[in-house]
Amino acid sequence: MKSMPAATLTSHRALLHNQSGAHTQYLAALEAYWDERPLRTMKLIAEALVSNQGTATQFPLYRLWIEQSAQRNEMDSLHSLLQFLLEESVTDADITWVALRGLIHLELEEIGACKLLLPFLAKEAKNPYCLEFLCKYHNRTSAAYYGFSLRNTQLPSLDYFHWLPVLSHAPVEAETFAFLAEAFPHSPLVTFCQLQHALATMPKKTLIAYTQTELEALHTRYSHSHTWQYCANTWKALHTKKRADAQTVAQGEHRMEPRLYQLFRGFVAAGGLAPLLPNEQKDSLESANLPATPYKAEEPETPALQQQSWLFLLSPHAYYEWMQDTSDGIREIPAAPSMQHRDTICWGSSFTESSKTGYRIGGLLEVLTAPKFHPLWKHSVSVRLLDHQGESIPLELFLAKDQLHQVESANLAFCLLKEAEFIAILSQMERHQGEKQVEVEVEVPIQQYAEVS
Repeated sequence: MKSMPAATLTSHRALLHNQSGAHTQYLAALEAYWDERPLRTMKLIAEALVSNQGTATQFPLYRLWIEQSAQRNEMDSLHSLLQFLLEESVTDADITWVALRGLIHLELEEIGACKLLLPFLAKEAKNPYCLEFLCKYHNRTSAAYYGFSLRNTQLPSLDYFHWLPVLSHAPVEAETFAFLAEAFPHSPLVTFCQLQHALATMPKKTLIAYTQTELEALHTRYSHSHTWQYCANTWKALHTKKRADAQTVAQGEHRMEPRLYQLFRGFVAAGGLAPLLPNEQKDSLESANLPATPYKAEEPETPALQQQSWLFLLSPHAYYEWMQDTSDGIREIPAAPSMQHRDTICWGSSFTESSKTGYRIGGLLEVLTAPKFHPLWKHSVSVRLLDHQGESIPLELFLAKDQLHQVESANLAFCLLKEAEFIAILSQMERHQGEKQVEVEVEVPIQQYAEVS
């Protein structure tokens, strides 16, 4: 399969020409990222964003911010960026903001939030950022593999992470390689494209020496990078049968980009060096302590936690809307930090009668996700409807003021129910359903008799 037909490069070349100034700033941040200098990377990203505010050239910068933070496991940075992107997506209708939010949710393992965004982004699959999210999401949740390709998009892209997948289709065409060399000069992507071509054309002895030279040149240019140092030293150690040397190289803090990892692994196998790895059956550099592995995280197992029960009180207006909506779709609601997956929530509202505060229940919810950051509510969870009563059920329940936790920026409240309180609510709901059933059984014969007479 060809990686990128020459005819499809026209729009990408035009974009590169039109955005040359902004792309130069982006390249400077990328070079700091390749050199594994995170503080400088973030400084250059911030400077470039100030210069390119309000233009489409800012999207690759935000994508680099996401990757930089994710590779260093900087969750606070991702949460802060997520909050900012949420505000931007409210004021700007560009779907790319939502796609970037989806990529952050994936990095934070917030699959429930990804499901909420999925219907919107699936309609915009021709946008490269939407397509990237869709591919990553399906690869994260499905056994089938979905490959990202710029050939399936309509918008041109100068995002480095959108061009990495061209390495999946060997060999890279000369026209494509020429564009990559122009758009991302001195990048690991260009180096590995050269090595990929050498892998298909050079004799084994020549390949070994050429690969060593290119990897060392990459490390020389990005001397702070432990990743490129490791690649160069591992190749040399395996070739000289000094496997122990390869295993003692400093691994650094970053995971290697999956595409580059696969290519480097291929060079080891093509060079006849796979038997030198500690675990020959795996045929993988994972066992030789490669700094990182292809990113394919598994669905985290939910720990066995004691199920909790909650009361969630809506505003009267929101309660009315919920009573009218009987759909069982996924909702996002405010949450307490201690909420857990599979907790049960009684949803309802408060009302005042004869100067006394009472409560009414509309149904039950099941918590589907762990609490995640929310810019307005502090924490939120995704829930699905377990039960909808169809009418309000008054509760014989007294709650002290200190039991209810008011949600900031919203007329909402919730509290943790004791087991006895939750059982009492369920009993009242069951008793109400029984009384309702009796009324139906009595009324039906009367109505039928009236019709006959």
